Amino acid sequence: MRNINVNARDAAVNLLVDPTNITNPGELTAIASLHTLADDFAILRRFSSRFAPGTESDDKANTAIAERLLALGQDMDDESLRPLSLELYRTLNEHLDLWDEIRELRDAADRVIGDRRDDLTLRLQNLNNQWLAGWGTPGGRGAGEGVAEDLRIMRDVLRTLADVNAFTNLGPLNSWPGFEMSAASRRLVTQDLTGELDGLVSELIRGPSEISRKRTFGTLTSLRGSHGPALLTGRLARLAERDGLTLAGPIAELGFGPPVRDSWMATHRDAIADVCWYTAELTRVVANDPDQSETRTQELRAHLRWRALRTLEAIERNQITR
Repeated sequence: MRNINVNARDAAVNLLVDPTNITNPGELTAIASLHTLADDFAILRRFSSRFAPGTESDDKANTAIAERLLALGQDMDDESLRPLSLELYRTLNEHLDLWDEIRELRDAADRVIGDRRDDLTLRLQNLNNQWLAGWGTPGGRGAGEGVAEDLRIMRDVLRTLADVNAFTNLGPLNSWPGFEMSAASRRLVTQDLTGELDGLVSELIRGPSEISRKRTFGTLTSLRGSHGPALLTGRLARLAERDGLTLAGPIAELGFGPPVRDSWMATHRDAIADVCWYTAELTRVVANDPDQSETRTQELRAHLRWRALRTLEAIERNQITR
């Protein structure tokens, strides 16, 4: 730790003397190492709060995890064990991020699945118990890849359910100058969505097993491919609510003008505009081809789905790096 601080200090001094050294790999490495060290200390503070003794129902399991974390900290005195200990610390921190997001998404997801709420609650409780047991095992290496994958899939499915829930209120998003979707288009992009969601939830709550995990992942992948426009719209609506977009009238919408650099979703404005245009065009074409059997209709639908999914993935990548 002392070496990292000294190296970062020297790098900062060198950059002040000669700013052109900003591309020097040695200087960049020293500064990056200091950032990593600061992040690791933030993780320790989080663990101290999250696994502190208390009266919660998980207190015994939390105590076991705290003892495991203490042992990992002691292992760091051994240079040969330090990389593994740091990896486990950072992995646990990533898992806590997943649990936090799952809790945030739960209410919205419950509104979509209706009477399957109790089944989802039981599945989450079982997953939590497995996760706690894995991390609290003396000498263990975390929850295990299967549990970790279940946790990621749970988060991804709940994100999708929350996106669907947000699709029911597009007022603020439709007021944003960078987005437009008519009622007819909304009906079109959500065709057959309910049935696919039912199948997805059924697979999710059926776990845990390798087969269920693969089926859930496959069903989710298929759903994102077939209903990308609806899920992208729902994601935008969720982010719009989070970031404070409000319902505005036509005059206000015109006054705001199109998205510009540094405005909300400006990075994705061209892709979002494409999705809106192709959705409107597909709606127009389907009006004259209700069974969607013509080649032009199928090609247009395939391109719209592809463009929407790529845009959704780009927004997700941007959220990770923020």
